[in-house]
Amino acid sequence: MKKHGSAFAHWLILAVLGVVIILGRQLAKNIVYTIIGAGLILVAAAGVADWWKEKSTKPEALSRLIGSVVFCAIGLWILLNPGAFDTLLNVVIGLVLIVAGLIWFARGWKLGKDGLILTLSAIAVILGLVIACNNAATTWVVIAEGIGLIYVGVSGMITEKRFGR
Repeated sequence: MKKHGSAFAHWLILAVLGVVIILGRQLAKNIVYTIIGAGLILVAAAGVADWWKEKSTKPEALSRLIGSVVFCAIGLWILLNPGAFDTLLNVVIGLVLIVAGLIWFARGWKLGKDGLILTLSAIAVILGLVIACNNAATTWVVIAEGIGLIYVGVSGMITEKRFGR
């Protein structure tokens, strides 16, 4: 019975997280940015600590040290200026969608011009362009993520109540 309750709580947390994302989009983004920035700083600290233990002047060790310093600088930049990261995040997400869409298109073309794959790849490229060029598009993506989490959470709670796993 305890397992049933913890699974229900899991679904409830997902649904509540979806609502929080929709109602407090900027807060949700700031939390993500804080996690990313702090994570990069922790990775950098671990790299510097490893270098400090070795105190090696070999090129691999020095490149790891330089990489750690760069990670720390990026982490601090994200923590201190999350608004600038908004625009960068849009461009990165957009470029990822564009590249993925083009790769899917090439594969779909090779697989005998599969209409579904070609259509989905074209949609990915178009969405990528819209998101990369328009800050407001990210807001719609975040809202869609929130709606998705609410749907998954509520349907999971209903399934859990009805079937009890």
